Amino acid sequence: MKKNEEVMSEEELLQFIAQVETNEMIEAPFYLKENILSEAKEWQRKSVRRQYRAFQLKVCLATAAAVAVIFLIPFELRMTDLTNKTESMTKEEYMEKQNRSFSDSVDHFVEKIMGQISFKEDIKYEKSEKK
Repeated sequence: MKKNEEVMSEEELLQFIAQVETNEMIEAPFYLKENILSEAKEWQRKSVRRQYRAFQLKVCLATAAAVAVIFLIPFELRMTDLTNKTESMTKEEYMEKQNRSFSDSVDHFVEKIMGQISFKEDIKYEKSEKK
């Protein structure tokens, strides 16, 4: 409500309701529906843009995290256990096991980051709904 508008008292409000019930209904301005619909479309457009930007951010962060993991974990460190492998496992089996382990750790890392981003967005959304 604007500051310069007066707030109706309870008695004035009851008189107003009685007057509306006995007389004709007050009509909304002719442009009100159009204004409401245009505002709703604008809000929806902004919401879609915001969701798209959040998706872009998630993809960029996931990509950056994957690249960082690849470069931060040197290949030699992953391969040190290759010299200590058991005789029962072939080199191909061992490499497949190592690749699977590395892939699982990267997947876990990315899921953790994505979960944090999603959690923060949920909190922002809930805060904006309360306002």
